[in-house]
Amino acid sequence: MTVVVLLLLHACSFALLCGAQHTLGRWILSYDNYYEDGEFQWDKVLDMLLLGPIREEVVFRGVLFCYFYKRLGSKDPTSKLYCCFGCAAVFSLVHLINLFNHTHSNAYIAL
Repeated sequence: MTVVVLLLLHACSFALLCGAQHTLGRWILSYDNYYEDGEFQWDKVLDMLLLGPIREEVVFRGVLFCYFYKRLGSKDPTSKLYCCFGCAAVFSLVHLINLFNHTHSNAYIAL
């Protein structure tokens, strides 16, 4: 049940983002990115809505957190806090790459 609610919230937020972009006339996400040969590409939308967030969670909370935790050592009681801040910093820096260029960079797509 929780997964269904989260997926619905994710889909609603995507719809709101597209609506806001249309209203403001400033397109960060373009519908043209999801059309090929005049046909809507559902696989790209599903990849963005479902698989993208799962990949991000695995990379940032799985791989990076474990890497930071091993590097800092598990004996220090504050090491988990530092690992969380480190993951959050890397996560925000990766997402700032696309702030002004409105396209996906190679580094972001590589994740």
